[in-house]
Amino acid sequence: MLTVKKPYILPEEVTLHTVGTVLAAALLALESGQNIFDFSAVCVLDSTVLAFVLACRRAAERSQIAFQCINLSANLHALADLYGVTSFISTEVV
Repeated sequence: MLTVKKPYILPEEVTLHTVGTVLAAALLALESGQNIFDFSAVCVLDSTVLAFVLACRRAAERSQIAFQCINLSANLHALADLYGVTSFISTEVV
């Protein structure tokens, strides 16, 4: 029987001040097989969120786990566009 996990819900803030804790928890979630990260609660962010997404993506790739980000805000998309990393934060499974 296939078990479908609920998406991992990120906290309201992903900034330089919180990313250490947020990343540690996210990497544990990845190790436990969670591969869908829900950004719907994230309302306070800075460019650090891009480093967070890329770190999670690299960790997933190393572990050969499909990785997906969902419910990305317009602000996060704008940051990704500004830094030229839009293709790396795709909402598609990679």
